[in-house]
Amino acid sequence: MGPEELRPNVGHYAGGCVSGPLGKEPWDIIEAAGLEPHYSLGNLIKYLMRAPYKGQFDSDIKKAHDYVDHIAYIMQEHAKRQEQSAGDTP
Repeated sequence: MGPEELRPNVGHYAGGCVSGPLGKEPWDIIEAAGLEPHYSLGNLIKYLMRAPYKGQFDSDIKKAHDYVDHIAYIMQEHAKRQEQSAGDTP
């Protein structure tokens, strides 16, 4: 699942206040800074660890699942880029 499918459809993420003058969403900045997949792995751990205690078990498990999907997407894209660059070398 790519980044577009995972982004919540709420005003403060969907072109709302955080897009503002930068014209970017936090997810875009995190990815551009080269923090993936580490950022997503950290969030995955966070949601799994707090799920039994915060009182929003279903929501936290869904978010954790979304991060698993996103990490898989990132890793697949990385593998594709490696394959393409390997094919470009003589």
